[in-house]
Amino acid sequence: MKTNMQRILAPAFAGIVLSSSLHAAVGVSNLGELGAGFGYPVDMTYRVGMSFTTGAGAGWSLQSVDMSLFSLATSGGGGVLTLSLNADLAGLPGGHLVTLDTLSPIVSLTPTTYNFTPTAPLSLAPLTTYWLLAPGSGADFVDPGINWQKTGFPGFGETGLPGWTILDGVANSFDGGASWYAMPQYEPAMFGVNVSDVPEPQVYALFAGLGLAGFAVLRRRRR
Repeated sequence: MKTNMQRILAPAFAGIVLSSSLHAAVGVSNLGELGAGFGYPVDMTYRVGMSFTTGAGAGWSLQSVDMSLFSLATSGGGGVLTLSLNADLAGLPGGHLVTLDTLSPIVSLTPTTYNFTPTAPLSLAPLTTYWLLAPGSGADFVDPGINWQKTGFPGFGETGLPGWTILDGVANSFDGGASWYAMPQYEPAMFGVNVSDVPEPQVYALFAGLGLAGFAVLRRRRR
């Protein structure tokens, strides 16, 4: 029975899986911009926040975040940085939504792109502002001297999906994230947000319809 079901549904499901895999995209990124050659230090006390706003659509699943980082340390094991994705609260970081981790120690002395993945699934809503905070937690942050590379020419070369934007400036915290201050005059830090489409309701309906159709065919065959 399982084999028959697979034969009936496999061609249709294969087409859906193939098409949905094409919907992964860079939501927004300024990693293609020319870096300033230096950055914002991030440590247990001094924290940096960058915000981005999504465009119109049905929503997206957060896949990962790329960041341009480097270490000032010339020896030692390097630091493991944890990020936090937070909601927006009147133009400053609000409530915590999800933690993002990288498995790679940050040891490069020159700006290098590191990939961070969410520790739990998270959907991004359309036309909504979010904040990336570094570091997100002090628990895994073992090496001071990590810097978040900043752009040399803000606003030049930003890419991504229609309507997605990176807001000008940064937010800073000097007390470990207890309070935040907007610094719109500062150059943005460099990052990219990778997403995939959240399936439309009709896609779920199509899966359900295919399942019912398959069971109906099998029922007729068994009579």
